Amino acid sequence: MWSDTYTNTRGRALEEFIITRDLLIINEATDIPMFETNRGRSWIDLTLCNNILAQKTRGWTCGEEESCAEHKIIFFDIESMEASGNATHHPGKRYFTKADNLQKKPVREF
Repeated sequence: MWSDTYTNTRGRALEEFIITRDLLIINEATDIPMFETNRGRSWIDLTLCNNILAQKTRGWTCGEEESCAEHKIIFFDIESMEASGNATHHPGKRYFTKADNLQKKPVREF
């Protein structure tokens, strides 16, 4: 579903989750792997959304620079409609950075 070359049990469970929740993968095929180490590379990171948000998502790309992990940074823009009907553009990055809140949220495994 997302252009990786290998699907394991966890990947099949994620595929089922995506299908049953009527979600879309907005990743675009790219030669740049999203995860890369000396042991291998993968296109494992996904950008998921519903049909409404998919229609407003533009410019999905995987950057070549690494983040603070071995994963590459994914960029995309989301357009919104103001009350006047004019499209607005919201560039920028958003990160969840409050470490104290990370412990309060339950972790789900697929």
